[in-house]
Amino acid sequence: MSDLHREKDENKTENEDQNDEENDSTQSFTEAVREKYCFDGSDYTFGSCQITFHGKAGTGGAKAELAHLRNVVLCNSNLTYAGIPREGLASLCPNVIDLDISGNNLTSWKEILPIFQQLTHLKFIFQGFCCNFMTPEFLIDLTKVLESDKFHPRSISLIYKILTLIFPIDYK
Repeated sequence: MSDLHREKDENKTENEDQNDEENDSTQSFTEAVREKYCFDGSDYTFGSCQITFHGKAGTGGAKAELAHLRNVVLCNSNLTYAGIPREGLASLCPNVIDLDISGNNLTSWKEILPIFQQLTHLKFIFQGFCCNFMTPEFLIDLTKVLESDKFHPRSISLIYKILTLIFPIDYK
């Protein structure tokens, strides 16, 4: 093998390693929620102290894994996509009222809207410093989502709600 081919192979391997590292550092909304708020049930020992984590009981007989969560803070969590489980967010955290997704790289309404649609109790959204969230390109993407066949017209009221939560306007 020539030195040129060997050098190209080495560069290719380095680039693949960098891409793998970048892919490993991003995560879905669901992965971030589970990573931050779910415990694996293991006991932890610090010195002579043993710590056992127990989850808070669900509210109202809810079977959702994190039904007790009202406030979810996922700022700077490297979120890039929704990753909603097949059974929906109702099976994970249906009672979220306050959501902080600031400092993430959410670049598509196709990924963000399903999160907002499934968090039906959502009242507060903080997305400050969320890359590309309100750029012209992002708003064009929103238009494409709204025009697609997969988007239900009643979701327009949801988008209005989201935009008023993000950009509160005093109507007085």
